[in-house]
Amino acid sequence: SIGGGWSRREGDLVCNGSGMDLKISGAVLAGGEQHVDNTYIVHHKLPENISFQRFKNVVDDKARVVFQGKVIVSIDAQKTDGQQMAQTILLSDDAEIDCKPELEIYADDVECAHGATVGALDEDMLFYLRARGIPIKTAQRLLIHAFVAEITDNLPEAIHQAADTLITKWLNQHLA
Repeated sequence: SIGGGWSRREGDLVCNGSGMDLKISGAVLAGGEQHVDNTYIVHHKLPENISFQRFKNVVDDKARVVFQGKVIVSIDAQKTDGQQMAQTILLSDDAEIDCKPELEIYADDVECAHGATVGALDEDMLFYLRARGIPIKTAQRLLIHAFVAEITDNLPEAIHQAADTLITKWLNQHLA
């Protein structure tokens, strides 16, 4: 997600067969006064399914990003593996992230986990790049691009190239 004043993506997915493997991932670059909301619910109804949700967010200016993820494991969905992770880099003191990963588990034999991290760019990594003569803004762009690439590198090539162009444009606007 890049651009737009207010956007919301919502998914309600049901794993109603056995042996399903569901992956949901996304990257958000928000700036200005944008509001971006991603809400995904995955409901496991039968056994031996896998779901993985991973979101990367970069938030600048007065932008606000919301991530709500929920994994529901029904009593009949034994041996389910449901994972969620939302990772966020805040680039300004006014930027905001609201993360709400949730697990609702009714089965006994499952492997489920969820988490969220929020922070700034790693100062040690910035120091390392700056010590090698890389200007601060370039170093910041490199680190953010690498952070988001964990999502975009898995896209088909044509989509990956288009996403890379949009990411570079956003980074050049926000870290000029």
